[in-house]
Amino acid sequence: MSGAPVFPPEIEREVFECAALSLCGTIPNLLLVAHRVHQWIEPILYRIVRINTGNIDMVHSLFTAMSSKPPQFFQNSVRHLSIEDTHSTSTAARNELLSLCTGLTTFGCSNSLVNSSLLPILAQSRVEKLSISLTDLFYPNPVDPTHSVFSALTHLDLFVGHGEESMLPDVSLFPSLTHLCVDTEVARDAALKVLERCPRLQLLLIQWPINDQEWYVSSQEPCEYDVRFVIGVYDNYWGEWEAEAKGLSKFWREADEFVLCKRRGEIPCTRMCSACGLLLSLERIM
Repeated sequence: MSGAPVFPPEIEREVFECAALSLCGTIPNLLLVAHRVHQWIEPILYRIVRINTGNIDMVHSLFTAMSSKPPQFFQNSVRHLSIEDTHSTSTAARNELLSLCTGLTTFGCSNSLVNSSLLPILAQSRVEKLSISLTDLFYPNPVDPTHSVFSALTHLDLFVGHGEESMLPDVSLFPSLTHLCVDTEVARDAALKVLERCPRLQLLLIQWPINDQEWYVSSQEPCEYDVRFVIGVYDNYWGEWEAEAKGLSKFWREADEFVLCKRRGEIPCTRMCSACGLLLSLERIM
């Protein structure tokens, strides 16, 4: 393909960006079309970054770019970042990358890699969706619900760390939080009390690994009903995290739609919703 423009640059750019966003697998080839196309498309390549051992080529190219790209490149490019396991990069290198990604809207980190060094770095961004253990993030100090890291936070997937359940009441003090997900090690009664303290909360989702689904259903006991309470199961957590970042997942959306149907009276309150598309019914779940 010739490098000479055929269409006006604004139209040409829109065509290439649409192609890159809708078919991410085409990005490596699109980068080779022309220098101007490379400049347009390269930021899209790094819009969603997962740091894990199964994504070595992408991670390597990203950390290489840190030595050649200006800080604005990362600020304008990386919108969704997850740190999932101990990739060969050091903690210092990962923190340096995170400090450059001040345009982040979504961040997730496995418990074993969370520590208080992340807190001031995350506070530089206005993260809206966070998947993390807050007690590990603030350790050894207690979680501070007035911290600036929560200023724009609307969706929190709370991983269980040390004493995570004890900080659940603080969730009601987060200024913008509307969606909360907790995993199965948090007692259900403790999670439900959050709904009493936080009328602004639109959804409380308890997520179970799909393999534990039958055990969970068989262990149910009646509890006080709240339309915002939803139970789901998941299979590949970080895969679903990535799909959510791409706008393809039903992780939050399906649960939101389920709550809306309950509010409308279209489905009985004795049903609970699964994040993997299963609809489970219990006579006395709530």
